[in-house]
Amino acid sequence: MEIVDIRRQHLSIGDWSARIEALLERPGEGPALFNVDEEDSRAYDAIYLGGGAGGRFGSAYLRAMGGRQLIIDRWPFLGGSCPHNACVPHHLFSECAAELMLARTLSGRLWFPELRGQITPLKAVVDVFKKGRVGPHAIMNFQSKEQLDLEYVLNAPGTIIDNHTVEVAGRRFRARHLVLGLGARPQSLRCAGAELKGVYNYVNLVEDLDYEPGPTVVVVGGGKTAVEYGCFFNATGRRTVMVVRDELLKIIPDAETRGYTVDRMVEQGIEVWEGAEVERILGDDGGKVRGVVVRTYALNVAKEDQVVGAFNRVAADFGRLDVLVNNAGIIKDGLLIKFKDGKVTGKMGLDQWQAVIDVNLTGVFLCGREAAEKMIGFGNGGLIINISSISKAGNAGQTNYSAAKAGVTAMAVTWAKELARFGIRAGSIAPGFTRTDLLAGMTSEMLDKVTAPVPLKRLGLPEEIAHAAIFMATNEFFTGRAIDLDGGLRL
Repeated sequence: MEIVDIRRQHLSIGDWSARIEALLERPGEGPALFNVDEEDSRAYDAIYLGGGAGGRFGSAYLRAMGGRQLIIDRWPFLGGSCPHNACVPHHLFSECAAELMLARTLSGRLWFPELRGQITPLKAVVDVFKKGRVGPHAIMNFQSKEQLDLEYVLNAPGTIIDNHTVEVAGRRFRARHLVLGLGARPQSLRCAGAELKGVYNYVNLVEDLDYEPGPTVVVVGGGKTAVEYGCFFNATGRRTVMVVRDELLKIIPDAETRGYTVDRMVEQGIEVWEGAEVERILGDDGGKVRGVVVRTYALNVAKEDQVVGAFNRVAADFGRLDVLVNNAGIIKDGLLIKFKDGKVTGKMGLDQWQAVIDVNLTGVFLCGREAAEKMIGFGNGGLIINISSISKAGNAGQTNYSAAKAGVTAMAVTWAKELARFGIRAGSIAPGFTRTDLLAGMTSEMLDKVTAPVPLKRLGLPEEIAHAAIFMATNEFFTGRAIDLDGGLRL
């Protein structure tokens, strides 16, 4: 492989831009660019394989501390994928989404154009980014060489020989340490049809998009990058469906912040399908995507047909059912009778009562019934866990909730007796005040009032509730009982 020594060359940012552009036009070809101080006889303290954020920042720190470093990267530039097809386009598309959504919100008013019903070109934005992305690369190469005095070899892959030696462009370099800064890569969909034209990740969307996408976009994933792209696609006027295996933006620890963010996304038109997974991608005769089949078990537990359908899908997909945790629940608290100034001022409405009973009691009944039927059919036994509450004993302001939680506790005892002959066990867990999404948004003052009567002086943790479920699942002599996890609190 040809080597070009650039150590003594003083390349401007413009020079670097032209050189990088030329090398990118013929990837895998061209010379290795050596910026190595051959007059420095010191051993390298570290060789960084990869010149992205980790390699470049690590090298700069080591160099500033007086150490000697070397970066090796197969790209003809430093900075890695971040400015090329990852972080920077993510941020650019986010900015475009904000501007477009503002224009759509004020469509036809003030100085904003009429955008209602209009789809904004998407490929044009990608093309604009690609035309300008060499600039940041050139700046990083220039800054690293001329200002930070970093040593590097670019446009050549390195091969690790042993834990101290790397070979690049036919030359070997040794160091006290090798640091792998290989960066992140997008995950590929593992389903039928993933190879079709029109299936993109954040890398090849930037690199390979050669047509204007249609009016519907499916985004698979629920993390930060998926949300950035989902918001961008939605802002262009396309129907955007986000298929999320777990929860959207689960990386946000604060439930109130997460809930506000997701609510705004839905308000702006994004469809969020949580608890869903792409099963297969359908193609047309030309090998291009025409549809997506999504598998989901999402349901309204109060709707019998949805419950039956969901359990049928679970049975068909997995061929067995071992444990059901009946955890769906809502609250609509209120006093049975409101009395003020010597007169009745209100009472719990039937709709308030029925909404809680439908989900918290009827939903548990329907799911328990369907689970028991499947477990009996499979013949492997099983376990049904009903999530009750400390309120099962009765709690002021919770007539509906307390009645439902007392009911699910009693149902677990009944099912334990009825289903034991099939090897099916049943029980319930009655948590006290627990750090769920509902309580996570409380102020510290409110939390102090909630925990004051708890002997342990704290909220329970979700994982502590989960430990009880694991105990019930692994102890096959457990059935027909309730486990109270309330920190010693009695209402």
